[in-house]
Amino acid sequence: MTPKELSEITSPSYPTLMRWLKKAREAGDKYVVVDDEVYYFAFVEGMGGKGEVYNLTAESDIIKPRKTKSTTINFAHLAELDGFNILSTKHTKEEKLLLVTFMCRYNYTLKIIIETLLLGCGEGVETKRVEALRRKFMRWHKDYKAHGAKALADKRGKNRAKFSKIDEALLKQAILGAGARGVRENYYGVHDFYCYLWQRKYAETFTRENEKIISYSALVSGIKKVFKSDVLVKAFWDKGHDGLLQAYPVGIKDITYANQEWQVDATKFDFMVKLTLDDGIVKIARHNLTAVIDVHTGNAVATLTQKIDTYAQVRVLHKAFTRMGLPELVYMDNGRDYVSQHYSDVLDDMNIDHINAEVGQGRQKGKIERFFGVVQTELAKLPGYIGNNVAKRTHIEDQTASKIDVRTSKATRIKENRLLTFEEMDTIVNNILARASENYKAQEEQLMQADVLEDVRRKLGKKHRRPLHRDGVKVNGFTYISSALWTQGLATGNKVDVYEDIDDINTVYVYSEEKFVCIGRNRKLGVDAMSLEEFKAAKKADKKNNINPVRAMVRDAQELYEAYEDDNAAELLEITPEYAKPKPKTKESKPAANTDFRDAILEQLA
Repeated sequence: MTPKELSEITSPSYPTLMRWLKKAREAGDKYVVVDDEVYYFAFVEGMGGKGEVYNLTAESDIIKPRKTKSTTINFAHLAELDGFNILSTKHTKEEKLLLVTFMCRYNYTLKIIIETLLLGCGEGVETKRVEALRRKFMRWHKDYKAHGAKALADKRGKNRAKFSKIDEALLKQAILGAGARGVRENYYGVHDFYCYLWQRKYAETFTRENEKIISYSALVSGIKKVFKSDVLVKAFWDKGHDGLLQAYPVGIKDITYANQEWQVDATKFDFMVKLTLDDGIVKIARHNLTAVIDVHTGNAVATLTQKIDTYAQVRVLHKAFTRMGLPELVYMDNGRDYVSQHYSDVLDDMNIDHINAEVGQGRQKGKIERFFGVVQTELAKLPGYIGNNVAKRTHIEDQTASKIDVRTSKATRIKENRLLTFEEMDTIVNNILARASENYKAQEEQLMQADVLEDVRRKLGKKHRRPLHRDGVKVNGFTYISSALWTQGLATGNKVDVYEDIDDINTVYVYSEEKFVCIGRNRKLGVDAMSLEEFKAAKKADKKNNINPVRAMVRDAQELYEAYEDDNAAELLEITPEYAKPKPKTKESKPAANTDFRDAILEQLA
């Protein structure tokens, strides 16, 4: 049959059919599909005007359709795959061979095989999952066709090193000896040092063929396993000796009830706000967020302050007293405001225990540290947010930058007219905390009576021990007077406790023998926690039982590392370096005995 004859009995025209035949021939195909049927052809060169003549196969003019894959499975055939678990992540050679031979034996699409097996296991047939399995099975099929059944064997671990089992004691020495020598995450150094220690222990000679002892990847896995089981080794790896110093107990027992322990702290607020000064000038600046949090309930009280001093700290403390009652213990850091005599006196007068976290040990008051992060993240959707680190602040500034801003060196690109005022931001912070604390309902029963709360407020100022003079009591260069000083039975010369009013310099509160006496006016004006002893004992025991043994391990490991360095130097020099040679010992001459004195003593005894 010629192309002309075929075009007369099919839909494509003769030119179209010739174009299809030419494309098929150029592609190396021996057939062309016309009206969903396959016609096989042979090309004959040198005939016709253009040398393009096609003789179509005519087997009694019966054209056979092209064979296609079946999209339905005979379940009798599927029973042959009973030994194949499609959900397994690791298949044996036999399982792979079972699937591949099934693919070769039957004319099913791989997709329908996968989907049928997944559905049979009660699994979903998501497109991504089916496609991933199809690629994996096609890889098996390709390997089988190229190299036979032997290509289906799992080769993982074939070249595993002979000595793959890790000596954990040696590994810890390698970590402690090489892991904290100024190189961050020094896995390669640990690998080299571990191999050196292994050869030192199990072999006679030192070589550099480390991979034959243990692979790098296996050693990294071993290091991570050690870190999970030994937190002190991990601490030394991360921070050296400082990591060990920070690993002792915090010193606080489990917090089981409200007001057992409060934590206090202050931080720089990550917002720019507007503050109107007394002279009417509007100042735009970051301020400070001072806060108190109850560890058990998570209830918190905070306030914005223009500066951080003891007065700001006791004000927020009093605010917390009014909303949550009195705590048993206050945990604070070593800021000068918290270690001040003023702050200590305020807590002591109210019989509140207080502990200062050790320097650099922020985790000891982790509750309030996390609180600051959560609160500022919650407020980040408000105008004026500048980011919580320099990189973020720069990024925020750059996002709103303009060429004019840059050229004119404008100090900031924050839109000042959209900033909140100091008072508005303080109100927002309090509203947020009140909602989160459910208006402090958990501590309603621990609130103080009004008279007790007033007595607490009087003792917030600095405390002074002063004698009573004929004209009153003298504090900070001022004299404070009240008739009650004498009507209450006090006499000139009696010692009284005088508390400053934190809001009014012209007022003081006078106490005698811990009882309130009167208000003095300026004359010129018409947790159930560890005790300190328990904490010190816990720290001492932990240092003895945990820290010191690790320090000893560090010392031994680093001595071994020095030997490792010596061997490296000797290998490269081919001789022992001078510094590694043992120094000759010199005998010290003993002083001659004083025979005259000895003879005199013997003569007396005789």
